[in-house]
Amino acid sequence: MLHPEQSETDAFHWSQKGQNWNHMCADCHSTDFQKNSDFKSNTFNSTFSAINVSCNACHGDSEQHLKWASGNNKIKNRGFTHVIGQKTSLFQSQADGTVKSVSPLKESKQFTMCATCHGRRSNLADRHGPHDFFNAFQPALLTPELYQVDGQV
Repeated sequence: MLHPEQSETDAFHWSQKGQNWNHMCADCHSTDFQKNSDFKSNTFNSTFSAINVSCNACHGDSEQHLKWASGNNKIKNRGFTHVIGQKTSLFQSQADGTVKSVSPLKESKQFTMCATCHGRRSNLADRHGPHDFFNAFQPALLTPELYQVDGQV
């Protein structure tokens, strides 16, 4: 139990509206989750493609990746539809003490992908794809109350 001090009547007890699977948990703990909430009947008709966090949750459809893994090296980005590596270029120290870029800055969806589950945020709407961060969430400011000095939640 996440909060043993809570009684079943507390609004944020896991069995209440403020803290249930469909509303608070499933978006991060399953793949392709859609709430499909019905406010009139106060019910959910939720759907997902996997009840856990599958490869597709972060990398997108795996069809091209499986072709790449089978030896088709003409497929770029290992067949992943979403690049979630760091957006930094590689640098190498030079003999004179300077550093020189040895690769261009790579485009990355790391922040918008990872922050959907690993960042403090308020939900605005259902996500429509793994990189729909700014349409589905309001990110929290980086404050000492919410984040450690090194950026950890």
